[in-house]
Order: sequence, then C-alpha cells, then structure tokens
Amino acid sequence: SAKDLLVQLPPPVGIPACMQDRQQQQQQPQPPQLAVPATSSSNEVAQQGSPLLLKAGANTDVNKLSNAIIHNILGCGHVAMQLAGAAACHVAMQALIKAGSRLQRKFNMDIAATASFANEDTSSSIGRSTVFLRLDVMRSSLLKQLAPVHSVPASVAETVAGSDVAAP
Repeated sequence: SAKDLLVQLPPPVGIPACMQDRQQQQQQPQPPQLAVPATSSSNEVAQQGSPLLLKAGANTDVNKLSNAIIHNILGCGHVAMQLAGAAACHVAMQALIKAGSRLQRKFNMDIAATASFANEDTSSSIGRSTVFLRLDVMRSSLLKQLAPVHSVPASVAETVAGSDVAAP
C-alpha cells in the first residue's frame, strides 16, 4: 500500500494545499490536547498561508470554476483567481455569482472578493511581461452586518401595507 513506501507520494489531484495539512494531521495520531476555545479573527486567512491559485480563461467552464470556488471556500476559507482578459473576467464574475448564491442558499455563507493587478514575468514563454487581474475571494460576514441597517422597521411596513388598501 502507499503507506509502506519509503518515498512520500504527492497529494492526489484536486486537494487544496490548505486541506493537505488537515489530511496529514488526521492520518498521524496526535497526543490529546487541552481544549482551547476557538476564536475567529481576520488574521486567520493570513495565518493559513497563501490561498490556492485558480487560473481562469475565456474558455473556462463557469460551473467547474464555481464548484472549485465553493470547494476551496468551504475547505480553506479563501481562494485566489488569476485572470487574463475581459472574457476571463466575465467567466470569473459569472462563477462568483453562482458560487455566492449557492453558498448563501445551502450554507448561509457570504463571500467577498478584492481585485488587484499582478505582474508576472512571462518573458521565457512569450517574450514579455504580462499583467493579470487577481481576485482574492474569502468568507465574509459583511452582508449580515449590513442587514439590520437596510431592514424596514415594522411601523413603516404596516403604514405602507395599510396605504394599499382602498377606503370604502
């Protein structure tokens, strides 16, 4: 079996780097530890290391990309996408919309994306440097925080509902 080999095999294709550590920890028995309450902070993403990089192009399947986004958001909490060109940006936006709506519907989870430009040296392959759009996608609670601000008070809702009724 693979456990008896002297050489450590690379992880199977499709497992994000941040989940490889968890899988290795589960395979190795660990001594019992004292229970420490878990705290969530914005520094968790920085502590987990750099996010997995998904490269998307104009011909990328939107459904496959949205599934990859969902898989990595649920597994790691973040993912990065590298895009070249307007068509690739369009595909990525469609995938983000699909992934966001499915995460909201099935897991009650929101995502947020930040955009930046990344310069990559591609002089060895195409003879020049290339600028890519990089989207960093991560879990977010922003919409939950904004929900009370945009909710309609009950008195206003009753007034509006009462004005729709025609007087006799």
